Amino acid sequence: EYSEVENEVIIQVSDNENTLIQTVKEEHNLGNETDTISLTE
Repeated sequence: EYSEVENEVIIQVSDNENTLIQTVKEEHNLGNETDTISLTE
């Protein structure tokens, strides 16, 4: 039972890391789009 709980915690942590990485990538992409727009203006 203990190892099952431990595995669930590990899965939750890796899900949070993936979400964080995805959020950072999305924000970075938005920043690039904004830079491109301001350069073309």
